[in-house]
Amino acid sequence: MHHSRYSSIAMLAALTALSGTTRGDVFLLRSGGQVEGEWTNRDQSQTAGSEVRTSTGIRIRIAVDQVEQRAPQLKGEAEYERLAPTYGSAIEDQWRLAEWCRVKGLPHRRTGHLKAILALDSNHVAARRALGYRQHGNQWLTLEEQKRSAGYELYRGRWRLMQDIEIQEEKAKRDLAQAEWLIKLKRWRAELAGDHALQAYQHFEEVRDPLAVPSVSKLLAQEPHRKVKLLYLDILQRIGDGSAVQGLLQTALNDPDHEIFLETADRLGKLPPRRIAKPLVDALRDPNNVRVNRAAYLIGKAGDKTLVAPLVEALITLHRTTVVPNGGDSTSFSADGGVGISRGNDPQVVEVPVQNRVVLEALVELTGQNFDYDQRTWRRWYDLERGRIFAESGNVDLRRENTPNQTR
Repeated sequence: MHHSRYSSIAMLAALTALSGTTRGDVFLLRSGGQVEGEWTNRDQSQTAGSEVRTSTGIRIRIAVDQVEQRAPQLKGEAEYERLAPTYGSAIEDQWRLAEWCRVKGLPHRRTGHLKAILALDSNHVAARRALGYRQHGNQWLTLEEQKRSAGYELYRGRWRLMQDIEIQEEKAKRDLAQAEWLIKLKRWRAELAGDHALQAYQHFEEVRDPLAVPSVSKLLAQEPHRKVKLLYLDILQRIGDGSAVQGLLQTALNDPDHEIFLETADRLGKLPPRRIAKPLVDALRDPNNVRVNRAAYLIGKAGDKTLVAPLVEALITLHRTTVVPNGGDSTSFSADGGVGISRGNDPQVVEVPVQNRVVLEALVELTGQNFDYDQRTWRRWYDLERGRIFAESGNVDLRRENTPNQTR
């Protein structure tokens, strides 16, 4: 493979020597040579390479990985062609010519003369530094050699450790697989309404790949039809990994269809309570009371008595709301359980306490007690019972965190 590539480069260099100087573009090759001529496929995709027509009419196709740099033919080229033969091959002459190329902006020509100097004196410090070498002990190394000696590889334009490259490659494979799942699921979803519905249902029932979960969750959140939502819920339950459980939780907390909420709650109820405890406790602090009450319902069905304390704090939630002036006093309840109060014509921001009935029902179900919405009494009862609760659950409650506004 390498032999073929370098043979191709050598052939290109030979053709370049025959082409003479022609106005157009200059392709600097990784091999150190260059090709000059008219770039004939500049308006096409360059993935297949660049096609160049030299002054003699020869057409050359240069692979993408053979090109170091492409630039319009530099103004100093003609002058260089006249001047270069007047210099000798000694180190001093080659250095002066290299410096002339630097001033005139001919980096590829300069590189050639610097390499000629190193062929005569491999330890020529100025030439080494000009070519990007740095001295490490008794060795001169380029940046590329330095990086590779430290375990780095050039990957997508950046130097990365092999472990990072492997992670990037795995991520790319994962992203590709997830994208393919989205395409397949959308196709099967469309087929549910056609002649291939039976096959589509079978495809849905066979999905067990965890990489399908992001696409399933995305389509579930967008799906308007209950029957199709149930197919997606079955997939998430069947896969059952962390991301699938997260998808079920998000559906339970957010889906506007109450029947879908209950279906999802049944599926979550089959999981160990510890797998869903933290997200549900977080949801108890949500400003949206629908999510607060749904989280409480799920906690109650899970039967996890160690979550009594956060339920007590969610019994009554405060909601900041802006009073809407309407010329008289009124109270209104929003769809998410928020409360708005208007007094006279002056707008103001107020905190309104809201009693959460489903939270109370979850507390009664878990504890067998009913202190209504009296948070102080609930807290006192919990302080007396928490040792027993955690002992029965097999957990250790080292210290209960008190909320800033907690009173006894």
